[in-house]
Amino acid sequence: MRTKIVRSAIAAVALTGTAAVWALSTGSASAGTQPETIVLAAADQHPISGYASDDLVVDGLHKHLLSSQTPDNTVKVFKYDGTLAATLKPGPGLGVQAPVLSADSTRLYVALAAGNEIVEYDAAKLTETARYPLGYGHSPERLAFAGGRLWFSYQDLGYNGHIGSLDLADGAVSIYETPDGSTLTNAAPILASSPAAPDRLAVLGGWGSTRGPLYLFDVSGGTASRLAKAEYYDDAVINYRELLFSADASQLVIGGYGGVKIVSAADLSSIGVIGTYRFQGVDVTSGTGLLISERPDAVLPELTLYAPGTTTPVRQWDVPLSGAAELPSISDVAWEPGGGHAFAITSERLGTQTLWTLQDPAATPTGIKLTAPAAANRAATLTVSGLSTGIPAGADLSVTRKDLESTAGKALPPVKAGTAGAFTIIDKPPVGGKVTYTVAYAGSATRRPSSATATVSVSLATPALTLNGNGSIHAYASTYSLTAHLGTAYKNRTIEIWADPWGPDANRLLKKATIDAKGNVTVAYRLTRNTSVSAVFTGDGQYAARTVKSTVYTRPNISLAVSSHYKTAKIGSTSYYYFHTTKNPRLTTTMTAYPKRKQKVLFEYYASGKWNSWKETYVAVDSAGHSTYTLTGTHKIGVRYRVRSAYISGSAGDNVNYTTYGSYAYFTFTK
Repeated sequence: MRTKIVRSAIAAVALTGTAAVWALSTGSASAGTQPETIVLAAADQHPISGYASDDLVVDGLHKHLLSSQTPDNTVKVFKYDGTLAATLKPGPGLGVQAPVLSADSTRLYVALAAGNEIVEYDAAKLTETARYPLGYGHSPERLAFAGGRLWFSYQDLGYNGHIGSLDLADGAVSIYETPDGSTLTNAAPILASSPAAPDRLAVLGGWGSTRGPLYLFDVSGGTASRLAKAEYYDDAVINYRELLFSADASQLVIGGYGGVKIVSAADLSSIGVIGTYRFQGVDVTSGTGLLISERPDAVLPELTLYAPGTTTPVRQWDVPLSGAAELPSISDVAWEPGGGHAFAITSERLGTQTLWTLQDPAATPTGIKLTAPAAANRAATLTVSGLSTGIPAGADLSVTRKDLESTAGKALPPVKAGTAGAFTIIDKPPVGGKVTYTVAYAGSATRRPSSATATVSVSLATPALTLNGNGSIHAYASTYSLTAHLGTAYKNRTIEIWADPWGPDANRLLKKATIDAKGNVTVAYRLTRNTSVSAVFTGDGQYAARTVKSTVYTRPNISLAVSSHYKTAKIGSTSYYYFHTTKNPRLTTTMTAYPKRKQKVLFEYYASGKWNSWKETYVAVDSAGHSTYTLTGTHKIGVRYRVRSAYISGSAGDNVNYTTYGSYAYFTFTK
């Protein structure tokens, strides 16, 4: 992208006051200081194709750009990003031109010269809604709304210019005749109207006319009554191409070779000239200023904004070089009516076309940058440094602080932008956590608003929080009192106690309460599984959030029943079950049920004065918690045995309970 050095300024005439001419100079600007010059940025450009006109119309309601296309006799409808939304085809033949919107922007009207008619479209749906024939020989070239009618201009076979009007209610056409029968203009005149003066119609000698004439008509009531006529012989601006009312309809703007002529919309007297031999196009801004485009230049900018009451341009834009180092030419320029967008279309000899979108071009861009420490201590002095751009020295900048206690933001004393844009915020954050500072400039009539934020992590104290029961083991279905204790706190004195039973069940809140005078919250909990228990403190402005956990274990119930024995008797002090060798002991275990659970059966025998492991096996537990195991094989007479059932966490098919062994059952065999 090129950078151009602006060596001269295009001075401007104030849009009120005595007639005068300021021309392009190669020295310093004679009427004021150097205007701000901005190089159009890559973010402002959008590729566009198929544009071949100079009658760009902005539909601010539907965010469309409208233009008639001479080569293929269509109306192209582009979106604000340059993509093609629709192509309207009013009809065959030449002369599709002059798109104009109704006052409420709901209807679009297009002149169709070859058909001697005007075509109406729904501006939202972009579909044709009506056609209005104007009669033979009335080939419309320009359109304008005024006095409740749609006015059009045309030229007859003798190249004399005329105007007429169309009543959209009934399609009636009226042709204006001069009172003395004289010719109104040479060639079809240029028309202009304004919603600020709805009963006024301006008519200028046809495109390319040298000096006029310029007419002002009162068209209230549907007929044209001439209020003023003027011709200009100063030759400052000739070969007219543009005619516009200023936004407030107090002035008329004529664009052509030599620049822009500004005249009074009351009596057509000349006010002044903005002179430039590079004139390309002009549009009125949403204020009372002008946006003028000029032919490309390797040094000078191509777009210039003139604000009301100034004698120099207030802002200029430089169109950057393309990749081929070619100077793009501005094909058209237009301002969004009542809005904050301006558009320029550039074309290059190789065919590349670009749509440039200027957001709020009447206002100077501003910016704010903040620098703050990543971390800081609560209640300690904290410094945030800032740098503003485009903001006048001494301008107030609002400061807002958001934190845990001021989520909507708390206003701090404003700061002022320094001479070089620097400023400083000094604060002592009263609470910790994420603290965000926002500095904002409200903007002005000529400067855009801007803001910036900086976030600081402010320290929080760690609260003392405990929870009892960690590692404790409890019987199945027993009730246990869980107690959480919170030490020193600030504003938040609430503790939550949560229980997450092992297995598929979700974590659930047991109790949420304010701590008592001792700092405790207690809840009774019935245990059926191992449970992860949490005490949660959500934090406050001085203490960080904290969670502590305990694991409370639960044993399953286990019992073992023996059958098929013929008697019980004691050996020593221990009771034994006696079996004949022909009988197989039947062992029935009852255990707390759980899906796919297995119990472990463990056998031991007594020898050499001690109990020795003999055999073990896992047996599935049914949904009622029962399992049966029969000891088969050859049984030895006189050997003492014992057996017990066990739940082994992790090996029993689940781990939701604590490993638990049942009581031993003793048995032996006889003949």
